[in-house]
Amino acid sequence: VAHALTPAVIETVTAYLGEVPFLSRLELVVSRPSDGSWKVSQLWHRDYNDRRMVKIFSYLSDVETEAQGPFTFLPAGAVSRNGPMFPIHKSDSQMESFSNLTAKKQVLGRRGTSFLIDTHRCYHCGSRILDGSYRIAFIATYTTSSPYYPYDNEIRLNGSTSLERLQILRN
Repeated sequence: VAHALTPAVIETVTAYLGEVPFLSRLELVVSRPSDGSWKVSQLWHRDYNDRRMVKIFSYLSDVETEAQGPFTFLPAGAVSRNGPMFPIHKSDSQMESFSNLTAKKQVLGRRGTSFLIDTHRCYHCGSRILDGSYRIAFIATYTTSSPYYPYDNEIRLNGSTSLERLQILRN
């Protein structure tokens, strides 16, 4: 929680969203090798939680090759038109009908690499682990105060915990 509430992150997300963000979800994702039959987030998709949203991804393991499952996205110019709403998760062959997959971008980096992205505005996929490796990523999702799909983040601060205390614990 402290990492997701770092002042620099909150200031950046607030500037992008134009309002103080709602921290809607925290995840620690461990991805392991697949047989190449991609499922769910390994398929191309956009997130539909809100009209504007930001995710911060922090790699907790090295992701320096395509085989280690980097976050992969298509820049806006690579998509010729909006694809069909359903199915939400699309195979490479379905994406080729309305986008240029050769324009895909991958976020590679050593352990500790972090980046912010609006996953509603771009088609993306990840966790396509091919070798005997794995990927560990921390993901925090921020939405506006009125998202399409309200989400109870189940984060509760007890009486002895405050944002100031979390900041002190982080240091």
